[in-house]
Amino acid sequence: MIVKELHTFPEPNLTKHATPIEYYIDEDGCFICVSHCEDKDGYRKIYRDGKSQRLHRYTYKVRTDEEIDGKLICHCCDKPGCCNPDHCVAGDHVLNMQHRSERNRTATGEKNGSSKLTTEQVVEILEDQSSSPKRLALKYGVTAKHIREIKNGVIWKHIKRKKTVTKSKPKMAPSKPLIPGNHKLKKHWNKKEKASD
Repeated sequence: MIVKELHTFPEPNLTKHATPIEYYIDEDGCFICVSHCEDKDGYRKIYRDGKSQRLHRYTYKVRTDEEIDGKLICHCCDKPGCCNPDHCVAGDHVLNMQHRSERNRTATGEKNGSSKLTTEQVVEILEDQSSSPKRLALKYGVTAKHIREIKNGVIWKHIKRKKTVTKSKPKMAPSKPLIPGNHKLKKHWNKKEKASD
């Protein structure tokens, strides 16, 4: 068993009844807290300043002395148990979602809890070029809109699609020559021409 060296996070004005923040440093430089328990999402929680809060938010605020109310404190290391303030950045929901997307932490496809289809079914839908969206929807128990969104790459974007070459229909020459201009004006001029004859 490897024993990790424990460190204590420096806190100003720590009361004698407060549990100090103890952590070890892992191979990625993360401060992994061992002195405080985690919440349902894996983040360490701490009671300071008269309220319960997530530890990484607290250590970030102590280190930077920045006002963080209304801001998200995002982990750059993607480890909820890390309380290293240098691994955190203040941001907003958009930044947090951008990080999530860049790091492939988004539940896509079957991993998404609300998914009604499997990856195999989506591949079958994409390969089926003869059935209508309505027919496919009935077959797979989803809506025709859902099928169209799959085919158009709106949803299930992560599934590779085969490049399809669409053949454009040859343009037909009009059976009657088209007369440019407003048809109402044309009638008006025709009436004038007949009157002057």
